[in-house]
Amino acid sequence: MIRRAMKFNGVVTAYVYGDFGHGKTSYALWTAYEVLGDWGKVLKYLFFDPREAVRVMGRAIYDGVRLPIIIMDDAGLWLDRLTWWERDKVAFMEFFNLIRSVAAGIIFTTPSEDLPKAILKKSFFRIAVSPVSRDRVVEIVGVNGYESLLNLAKKYGLAKEFCIATGYRLKTLPSFMNIVRKEFYDVYPLQYPIYREYEVKRREALKQYFEKWRSVVEGSKLVNKDDVIALIKELIIKGRPKSEIVKELRKLGVPRSTAYYWIKKYVEN
Repeated sequence: MIRRAMKFNGVVTAYVYGDFGHGKTSYALWTAYEVLGDWGKVLKYLFFDPREAVRVMGRAIYDGVRLPIIIMDDAGLWLDRLTWWERDKVAFMEFFNLIRSVAAGIIFTTPSEDLPKAILKKSFFRIAVSPVSRDRVVEIVGVNGYESLLNLAKKYGLAKEFCIATGYRLKTLPSFMNIVRKEFYDVYPLQYPIYREYEVKRREALKQYFEKWRSVVEGSKLVNKDDVIALIKELIIKGRPKSEIVKELRKLGVPRSTAYYWIKKYVEN
């Protein structure tokens, strides 16, 4: 579908979800390989950081080219619905509106439905992944199909472990009611040939997330969360608007997303 979208100026968007270790990234990478035909190119189109993705998409626009595919891996880490108002995330979501001009396919991977509704509504496919047994594989693709999967795993020296991806499509009826329909099954190896290269890139991204988190924790001047909540309630009683309360909490090292979340959860409710 993505290759067809590339040829006819279309776009395919999807988010892949499932439990940890159940093959979300594997499915995205195998899909990218099917589109690109070269494992050496796959990681060039995989991103952990929205800023990096926006830069690459921006260059594509200025160069007048379309990207075949974009993978936003572990998107729930940075594009979750509770922190959508942070500047780099807002920039990405606004840029996402131009995605048809930028890429033929975009895939988000996330452990759960952590993505903002604006992204979920624009995802044509919702793809659930999980490990699958041999009998289930044979039931879906037949004995010959299972043998082909074994040969594929053998070709790349991979374990004979497979996953199933169940694709659901969001459809809007004439009444504007949205319904979800099952569209397809994909069976693929749990492992992939570029695991080591992927892990290097992922570790670098995790280092950045860790440093950001550590700077927030070490920079906080409050003793604990109870102090934060007490301060929020005190400022509310004094009639301070939400925006000013957030500014005060930011001065104390509380992340903007956490400030808004606590105001909503502990005060407004």
